[in-house]
Amino acid sequence: MASTARTHLRRRLGVLIAGAAVLTTLMTVTAAASMPPVEAPPGLARPGTTASITRTSSPSSTRPRTPIPGFLLDRGRVTKFDAPTAVTETGPNSINNRGQIVGGYKEAGNATHGFLRDRAGRFTTIDVPGAKGTGIYRINDRGQLVGRYSQTHADIQDPNSIARGFLLDRGRLTRIDVPRAAETQAVGLNNHGQVVGEYQNPDGTFHGFLWHRGRLSPSTSPAPPPPR
Repeated sequence: MASTARTHLRRRLGVLIAGAAVLTTLMTVTAAASMPPVEAPPGLARPGTTASITRTSSPSSTRPRTPIPGFLLDRGRVTKFDAPTAVTETGPNSINNRGQIVGGYKEAGNATHGFLRDRAGRFTTIDVPGAKGTGIYRINDRGQLVGRYSQTHADIQDPNSIARGFLLDRGRLTRIDVPRAAETQAVGLNNHGQVVGEYQNPDGTFHGFLWHRGRLSPSTSPAPPPPR
């Protein structure tokens, strides 16, 4: 039953990453110059790079188009985009009032990486140190990011992948893991820095949790719904 529940969950999450048709809600993007930018956290370097985060400003139109691009719908105008090194797909999951978009993209072999796309179209690849796969699900107006990573599979949508949650706040990475849980996923975030998600017990049951400033409050109530 645990495997079935986890497979069902990843199938729903997969709609977000593979099906760029998630961002169908009209969004009015408002820049907020006074808010701090997302900074590069130490130790989040891609293999073979010297910077802590790989940043690429090349527009997607200069490279071959991926089979499944992402898109932004802003005041009736559609802008398609691909992560610069994506091979199979680019999937946006969340946008904030600063016009920053986060999500995941896949390279050869379905290796999943998180990304941040700013209002100017610049991409930042984000990988959790030691993880084989990383995905980002939410960004708030403060520039904080939450998502999940896997140390077992490069494709975080793999049914056998074991998820762990994380928060990235102004360059500081905090891993979120419910004690004794089989896996933990951080899927929601508000402007107060409160993180919500779900964890799975070894017996296969799922529960929700609230994390805030290092304090974790597991609950026996139903878990919050994952991103659609």
